[in-house]
Amino acid sequence: MYDLGLPMTTLQQMRDRSMHDRRRRFGWDDAFTARSLRDYDQRLLKYASLLEKSIRASANKSINFSERISRYSFDVMSDLSFGHSFDGLASEKTHWAITSIRESNAALGILGPVPWLIHLMTKLPDALNPMQKLITFSNEQVDKRKQLHPAEPDIMSHLLDQDEPFFKDPAQEYHLFTGDVRLLVIAGSDTTATALAFLFYQLALNTTLQKKLYQEIKDLEVNVQTVQDLPYLNALINETLRLHPPVPSMPPRDTSAEGLKVGDISIPGDVTVYTPLYSLHRSDAFKKPEEFIPERWTTQPELIANRKVFAPFLIGPYACIGRQLAYNEMRTVAARLVSAFEVALAKGEDGHRLLYGSADNFTVTIGTLELVFTPRKSS
Repeated sequence: MYDLGLPMTTLQQMRDRSMHDRRRRFGWDDAFTARSLRDYDQRLLKYASLLEKSIRASANKSINFSERISRYSFDVMSDLSFGHSFDGLASEKTHWAITSIRESNAALGILGPVPWLIHLMTKLPDALNPMQKLITFSNEQVDKRKQLHPAEPDIMSHLLDQDEPFFKDPAQEYHLFTGDVRLLVIAGSDTTATALAFLFYQLALNTTLQKKLYQEIKDLEVNVQTVQDLPYLNALINETLRLHPPVPSMPPRDTSAEGLKVGDISIPGDVTVYTPLYSLHRSDAFKKPEEFIPERWTTQPELIANRKVFAPFLIGPYACIGRQLAYNEMRTVAARLVSAFEVALAKGEDGHRLLYGSADNFTVTIGTLELVFTPRKSS
């Protein structure tokens, strides 16, 4: 699995720990410091405002929220990563790169358990290889970004503007940057869109949740700082990430030669294993695990038997470095939309397409969710 995408390489595919640690320090950490995150705040507000405006234009009508939130998250990702937006919210058409990501992820989801088949697929002509489209997109973004000098710093600013190259070989260095683009695109768009789609499904399903959140935010001027420490908003997001993790299965691992024992189960050596968050988050580490209960994160902590099991962004040195940015984005969007609208399931919508039509393609490819947003009288 680590070799998928070669000659492109990226942070998450570096199996050498010292190389991974060096690369993380070599630009990635700089891109996600508290100061760097503050540099992104106004752009998060800008796109939350554009999303609200887009939804207001369709007020009281059924909208495909899954598609709308995907366009939003792709706009945020492209601006924060590359210094320019793909203007998905302003377009009626899905950007071809989003389609390429979905096709590439679908191939990865199907063939991931047998990675040698993915290597065979790379031998197909480009037109028949969905992963090649994403590689082409990544190459284009690196080439374009090198020509730009954005007024505001973006994530690629920190990756590109280093005093010395990470690799001495220019070709290897270029493939590292294209791998970085692929990581930014997949981790920075699909995951946030998935979490927000499931969060608004839960809000539409249960008006009590909406009312509680609205009471918490109704007197606030929504920005990244004012919503950062809101208990109920954070509880809603955490419960969404628990019940509907955007990366359900997590990356595979090989067991050591001597094997291991987990409880009463013996696992042989040299086999591939997964530790799916979807299963862990619905295990007996949580009481009433199948129920959406935000209060388990606030007033009912007894509903969490083992908090360490909650790991939507992984743990340790390979944990998602964009965790805080993702929370900032989700909090800002949720607060902005709920302060402006009441949300309900569209006529005939029962959530089935979202719950059972979403696919685990390493990250979730979300199914359709039709919602109706009604402007609040006060807004």
